[in-house]
Amino acid sequence: MADAVLEILKVMQGDVAGLKTDVSAVKTDLAGVKTDLAGVKTEVRVHSRTLDILLQEGRLLRAAVNDFAKENVTPGEVEAIHHDLNRLRHEVSELTVRVEMIEERRKPEH
Repeated sequence: MADAVLEILKVMQGDVAGLKTDVSAVKTDLAGVKTDLAGVKTEVRVHSRTLDILLQEGRLLRAAVNDFAKENVTPGEVEAIHHDLNRLRHEVSELTVRVEMIEERRKPEH
């Protein structure tokens, strides 16, 4: 009977050793996730700042367009404004997509 108990204890000891290995692997994976998340947070801050700057540029361009409505402008000036507005809209769209992708990566998986 003592041999049977001893055998059960040995099996349990092996199971515990396996669990320790699994927990160690999870800790390693978690450290990698924490590192990745820190990088994502940095990216989000950078993209948010850039998006704020682009939105401010958009407001300034809108104001400039309104001012031009009061003045006589050349076709070249109008074309330059359209070019700037199109570039700005394109950059804002790209950043919006990138921020959405980053936010999706940050969502916890269930």
